[in-house]
Amino acid sequence: MRYTKMSFQLLGVRSMFVSLRSSAWEFMAILFIFLACTSPEQHVQVPEHVDFNFHVRPILSNQCFLCHGPDSSSREAGLRLDIASSAMEDRDGRKAIVPGDPSASELIRRIFSDDPKVQMPPPHTNKVLSAQEKAILRKWINEGAEWKPYWAFIPPVASTLPDETDQHPIDHYIQERHRQQGLQMAPRAEKESLIRRLAYLLTGLPPSEKEMADFIANEKDDSFSDLVDYYLASPHYGERWARHWMDLARYAEGKGHEFDYPVIGAWRYRDYLIRAFNQDVSYDLFIKEQLAGDILSDPRIDPTTGFEQSHLGTTFLMLAEGKHSPVDIKEEEKIMIDNMIDVTSKTFQALTVACARCHDHKFDDIPTTDYYSLYGIFESSRHCVRGTSILPGRDLAADSINQLRQVIREMAASQISDESSIPKPLPAARYDAQRGSSNRQEAVCIGDFRKGDLDGWYDDGYAFGGANQLGQPRFINGTTVSFYTEGVVSSRHYGKGIPGALRSPTFIVDKRYLKVRAAGNHSMIRVISDNFQLIQNPIYGSIAKQVSSTAPIDYVLDLKMIKDHKAYVELLVGEYHAIKGKNHYYHLPLEAWLEVSFAYLVDSVAGAEVHPVDYDVTNINQEEALKSWVKGTAKPEEIKAITPYLRSISNLEIGSIFAQAKVHVDRLRDTSFIAALTEGDPVLSSVFVRGDHNILSDEKVPHRFFTALDTAQAPFTKTSSGRLELAESIATKENPLTARVMVNRVWHQLFGRGIVTTVDNFGLQGTIPSHPALLDYLAIKFMDDGWSIKRLIKFIVTSETFQQSTSGDSISAEGDPTNIYLSHFPIRRLEAEAIRDGMLAVSGKLDTKMYGPSIPIFLTPFLNGRGKPPASGPIDGYGRRSVYQAIWRNFLPPMMLTFDMPIPFSTFGKRSVTNVPAQSLTLLNDDFVIEQAAVWAKKISDEEKDIERRITNIYRAAFSRAPTNDEVESCRQFLIDQGRKYELEAEEALHSLRLWTELCHSIFNMKEFIYLL
Repeated sequence: MRYTKMSFQLLGVRSMFVSLRSSAWEFMAILFIFLACTSPEQHVQVPEHVDFNFHVRPILSNQCFLCHGPDSSSREAGLRLDIASSAMEDRDGRKAIVPGDPSASELIRRIFSDDPKVQMPPPHTNKVLSAQEKAILRKWINEGAEWKPYWAFIPPVASTLPDETDQHPIDHYIQERHRQQGLQMAPRAEKESLIRRLAYLLTGLPPSEKEMADFIANEKDDSFSDLVDYYLASPHYGERWARHWMDLARYAEGKGHEFDYPVIGAWRYRDYLIRAFNQDVSYDLFIKEQLAGDILSDPRIDPTTGFEQSHLGTTFLMLAEGKHSPVDIKEEEKIMIDNMIDVTSKTFQALTVACARCHDHKFDDIPTTDYYSLYGIFESSRHCVRGTSILPGRDLAADSINQLRQVIREMAASQISDESSIPKPLPAARYDAQRGSSNRQEAVCIGDFRKGDLDGWYDDGYAFGGANQLGQPRFINGTTVSFYTEGVVSSRHYGKGIPGALRSPTFIVDKRYLKVRAAGNHSMIRVISDNFQLIQNPIYGSIAKQVSSTAPIDYVLDLKMIKDHKAYVELLVGEYHAIKGKNHYYHLPLEAWLEVSFAYLVDSVAGAEVHPVDYDVTNINQEEALKSWVKGTAKPEEIKAITPYLRSISNLEIGSIFAQAKVHVDRLRDTSFIAALTEGDPVLSSVFVRGDHNILSDEKVPHRFFTALDTAQAPFTKTSSGRLELAESIATKENPLTARVMVNRVWHQLFGRGIVTTVDNFGLQGTIPSHPALLDYLAIKFMDDGWSIKRLIKFIVTSETFQQSTSGDSISAEGDPTNIYLSHFPIRRLEAEAIRDGMLAVSGKLDTKMYGPSIPIFLTPFLNGRGKPPASGPIDGYGRRSVYQAIWRNFLPPMMLTFDMPIPFSTFGKRSVTNVPAQSLTLLNDDFVIEQAAVWAKKISDEEKDIERRITNIYRAAFSRAPTNDEVESCRQFLIDQGRKYELEAEEALHSLRLWTELCHSIFNMKEFIYLL
């Protein structure tokens, strides 16, 4: 082949001249050689400086970590590319990465290779590196291959702001990216748009006519700041932002599955959230309440009601799904705890820790042991029902009752003039320390209270008083008293109808039956195996018994279905019952009480009489025993020694004392309850091999925090479960994730997209921040401002960035087509709740009443099946806001689902935003929408007779702006045109309520009604 003279310039071509004397084929050959000699990186865009966190790690995570990442079970050739030392380790004379020398780096050789036996990623993985990704990796190695800790695990650092500027810090960071991208901010939005935007985003409701008029008339420079304060102070703010949190907490009032049994008192958790957001509870305290509110040493008090609030937060962990008759209850526990781990880690840390259940996390530095550390924490926590109206003075009330008991003991003792007055007891057999023997069979003691203490059981609430009743006064009525002469635990320690439970230590069920001697009314004995709570037939009905007997009798529970499982016995005051066919509601009548003498495991019911218990009292000085009893310090054998005397007392006048005690007892009662957590035995979980709960490792994982965030890895020892230490480890300024995650959630709710768009995943499979310096600045400010969410919101919305118009210019549209750099305010569709509430607000049907039991949803003909709610609510939900509508997992409101309300099974910090035909069809045909259009039309017609003013009022209510002249004329023409269909004259059509209803219905169907523009 002959080549002629060629003259051209490489890289920055200004001219090219080719002179050929041969055929066109020779030219093509020369061109092919030229292209082959040109590096691919010369034709792709790479950053001026390659950053490991923001450029390299995402490539390695997406393309390489599956085989060369944290998970040892799938790691190939022992190579880890998430750790510098492994990537640079010499392997038979080759290193994956040689800093500064791409040509010597095996990684570069393999990613550029065409040989399928050498090429990485291997062809069979269907992963392909782009030319840009290859160029970035080559340049990074050439620049020295600097490794950095993962950005989300590095404490936030505040960058320096310019000294000589009065610019809002947020605007500084945003506009700095604008300059880099060649963008510019959009102009400030009109006041009408701003107030509608702010009202909906802060309260979920449209602005009222008065609010609009006041804001538009306010010419002060800080008028917008005043408006922000106004909406942050609105009680509707708490309703709006509580609903956001309910998405994270997978809030529902039913547990789903076959019968959708209730989550007890779930609506009270919803009300707790609304109060917490309105009161601007500091976020660090709020976290502790969600995870460990029941064990905080200084619980938060609601300033309005005076009730304790902190313990209500643990319902956050109780909102998981649940079955009433799972075949494998250990697997059911695994599913439940897995959900707790998933929701906790995503909500507060934006980490997908649940991915480490079966193996080390494929991408993030989360080993399997981190997962089972959390598993043990939640397995050590017991489920309970707890009163919601807890007053702070309850301990003082209990102490006062105990002091009155002592007065009664002193009154009884004063009747004794000398020791001869005390009846002499008969000698008794010594109590057999070999607990567990019976006269016909071997029995295993779970608890024997006849000997005078709680026998190591856990006392929860005030019912059982934290003490055995041996020798305690027992009120017969308002004027008479007797004394417990046999050791029992009794929920009548302070009085009947007082909430609480007594729970045994955990044991392994190795006998067929549980025998419990008990008396009581409206109370229960339950065996809780593997934290299973929905106890009932057809499978597990035999492990719970209702107690209804005034005298002690033996209750026998058949444990066949839970043989060899771990379990504990729960003595519960109150009872679970059914309401209109739906089980597992809880109530506590004022006459409820429970007393128990013992609980034993036995192999057969026949001949299971357990030996009586007594003490050798022959050497007890009865006079000294009496003195100890008066002081409340007597030992069980001393009380036994004076038992004959205690039995003889019957004529004490205690009417005034009883009246005083009744006042204090009333402070201990409660009538409303909520599903919550309490402490139990500390359980260290084994690792489930490959996630199988039937295959356990020998290793027991201590309760501790995440490996990547706590290098010390000190075990939690402060509480038996470790929940409080877990909460403290999350809610600390030293945690690099917590503030960032919450700041990003707030930003997402205000702008429709987070600085990190994957708001629930800050791990390697999430996205990197669009403005990392801004995220860090806001995180630090959030913590320095006392973790105040309201102050954070005000800081964000008072920026120019938030107040921009939604109209971007052509340069922004081209340079930032997805608006990730916020060159204008994003156009946002309202959420389902805001659309529904907006319709109620403009129609005048909105009832702004707050709190209380949820409103039953309207049951359409299609909402049918097992577990159906017992009653249908009205189609308009009594006009109450959507946050107060009942959420049953199996019967979710169709309109809400159509507009992307998430199905509550896990954390949803980012709702889907779809645009599908079903939404238009709903706005056209839904009975609620049609009804509200009719209500609105009548309201408009009654209030205003002038046609133009009617139209103006409609537009101002729906869109927060006045209509244009063309829009007024279009509406007028719409009425006339529609009237022709019904053979109405023009004037008649303009005053037809039916046609105004159709006009209002059309307004509901306009995009401007359901979007923030």
